[in-house]
Amino acid sequence: MKNSVITTGGMMVSLLLLVSCAPSAKSPRPQTAPTGLHFATGPADGATLALESAQSVLSAKAPIKKADGTAPTVRVSPPVATFEINLDDVAPGKGLINAKATGAHSYLVSAPGAESMDVSVISDPTGKSQATGVGMGYGSYALEIAHTKLAGLKEVAAGSYEVRLVNQPPGLPMFLWLKSISDENDLIYPVLWVHADMFKGKFQEKLYPVADFLKIYRPMVKDSSTSMMSGP
Repeated sequence: MKNSVITTGGMMVSLLLLVSCAPSAKSPRPQTAPTGLHFATGPADGATLALESAQSVLSAKAPIKKADGTAPTVRVSPPVATFEINLDDVAPGKGLINAKATGAHSYLVSAPGAESMDVSVISDPTGKSQATGVGMGYGSYALEIAHTKLAGLKEVAAGSYEVRLVNQPPGLPMFLWLKSISDENDLIYPVLWVHADMFKGKFQEKLYPVADFLKIYRPMVKDSSTSMMSGP
């Protein structure tokens, strides 16, 4: 955990950065790994970029100074790597095997008096990084689950996982992919948010083994693909 003061856009804040990193997705899996939940490393300047990108929202919703005159503490949580899957690969049974990293990392930024924000920071092939947007809603809700709920689940505590965020097109649920670091037993946590009624009778917000998740997910992908092909 690091605590430092950063000035951005004329606003001085105390930045609390919680660090818990997992091996890179491209690194070979270790023979043993610490149990629990782990996060991606992310770009070196990712937390600073995330804070700077959220600055205008923080200025409007968070106090510049607390009652005692000190700077408010802005919490930037460790990044979650984002992935994408080709839906054409899912229906035939390929599952998540062809999932690809987007090069983006999502940071949860929160401050007293302000709604939590998710900030996406993307790195290009040269290593240059930039923040590409600030969101408040579905994405930040998913990140809050990743940072506050998953680690307390007994299945997660008993294993060793890197949490990843997989965005989805409309009609399909965003989900957190818990990639096992030590074996092949990955887990999936669907994120329903305000769309719970849409997925009622299909998914709940809980952990699923990948095979169980795909058993429900594949027909949904097929129906979604058919709807897109048929048009309005």
